[in-house]
Amino acid sequence: MPSDTAAGIVLGQVPGSRNRQFGAAVDNEDLFEGLTCHAVPIRLAGTQPAALQIATSADRPAERAAALVHRAATELGRRLSA
Repeated sequence: MPSDTAAGIVLGQVPGSRNRQFGAAVDNEDLFEGLTCHAVPIRLAGTQPAALQIATSADRPAERAAALVHRAATELGRRLSA
């Protein structure tokens, strides 16, 4: 995963202006014009870090789905760690 993507920032825990609450990161057309991304960590017991990222067009920013992505990542982590 390239370190400058939203998921790369989450996985590498890189500090910066693209970081958000709860370990999330965003890409608001920083890498590709017209593309936005929102990524969050997935907490998995005893394994390497993982991330869930969505990408959307800039007219429907990915960050608008932040709550849904967080809930999905929490559920994935819970199920995969069981």
